[in-house]
Amino acid sequence: MIKRHLPTLFLCAIIIVLSLIPTSEMPSVDSKFADKWAHLIMYGTLSMVAWWCQLHKKDKPSLSEDLSWAVVMPVCLGGLMELAQGQLTTWRSGDWMDFVANSIGVVLAFLFVMTGYALIKRYGKRG
Repeated sequence: MIKRHLPTLFLCAIIIVLSLIPTSEMPSVDSKFADKWAHLIMYGTLSMVAWWCQLHKKDKPSLSEDLSWAVVMPVCLGGLMELAQGQLTTWRSGDWMDFVANSIGVVLAFLFVMTGYALIKRYGKRG
């Protein structure tokens, strides 16, 4: 099971590092919402990778396991990273609007995957 989730875990590690390094080490972008877009894209990508890993499992699909890995885990990670930034570092601050952007990215990934599932069910099987 862990082997199947290596891409997801690797992406989690990247997000954790990016979330905890000082902002002075990150490139600055001159846009009002660049930070929020970055959060949305990072966590949406994490969710999509988690869905992809779940789709490639050998045993019968379980929607509850899929949702755990692809929705609950990224949302929880986003919340934990905002708490960690505020409580464990002096160079970062937690921002609940970042958490909202993280969660929106996960929800958009969920909607994309559910739309794909519906289209596959309606128009044919994958494979």
